[in-house]
Amino acid sequence: MAYDVITFPMEVRVFVKNPDVLSLLAKKTRKLYRQAGYRKVYTYWHYFGDKSHVYHPHLNVLYD
Repeated sequence: MAYDVITFPMEVRVFVKNPDVLSLLAKKTRKLYRQAGYRKVYTYWHYFGDKSHVYHPHLNVLYD
């Protein structure tokens, strides 16, 4: 099982506040990984960093 984190620069974070956009990004990411040959792909959003209160969305991707 492997693990990736997809982050977004400050300039585009305003566009990824919408839950529908976040859902679509996760769905497209899973599809992309499956097209690359991975059978098991799980995604989970984190909205803030470990020690921060600043909005910092990042998508965790587990795949095998």
